[in-house]
Amino acid sequence: MRANSLRGGWVVRGSTAVLVGGLLLGLTSSAAWASDCTSDHRAKATFGGNPKACRALGYRGDTWVGSNSGHDAGDPELAGRVQNNDGPVQPGYGQEVDLGMRGVPGVVVDVVVVGGAGWYNTYRDHADLPPGRGSQEHYIPPFDGDHHVSWVSYWFTCYHVDPQPALPEVPQTLEVPLAGGAIFAAFMFVQHRRRKVVSAS
Repeated sequence: MRANSLRGGWVVRGSTAVLVGGLLLGLTSSAAWASDCTSDHRAKATFGGNPKACRALGYRGDTWVGSNSGHDAGDPELAGRVQNNDGPVQPGYGQEVDLGMRGVPGVVVDVVVVGGAGWYNTYRDHADLPPGRGSQEHYIPPFDGDHHVSWVSYWFTCYHVDPQPALPEVPQTLEVPLAGGAIFAAFMFVQHRRRKVVSAS
């Protein structure tokens, strides 16, 4: 009876060990796969889903610009263009998104999301986002199953507009000396003309 109990205990322990080992292997494999899908060191790759809105990323007051079908999009302040990948990561494979300002001062991009192949890249570092970057940022989706930059299935950006400082006003105290100086100059001019007239006569 005791032998059977011991044998049963070993069976339970063995099954638990196999289960834990399987879970660890699965987590390790998932982490390795996530690492393999990270196409750009500037971005974080995430599997599945689509954040869809700025508030989902913590930017509740930002303006959303993007395309849920991987096309060009824009508004009066910011425009995004989807084109063939020509950046430093696997040029010629897949697509990229480039942003361009439209002349409105104070536009600050807070995040760029580029999805493809069931994953999406999130760019948050302001050093890699406009206005700090130029017009060719090469934002790309994660790698596909063949370890190539994938096609853009959707993208969006969230931005805010910083208030611009107002032009400094001329202090009112300066207006009196300026006006007084003009009056004094006119008075001296009239006196000078009068002296010339008296001398001529």
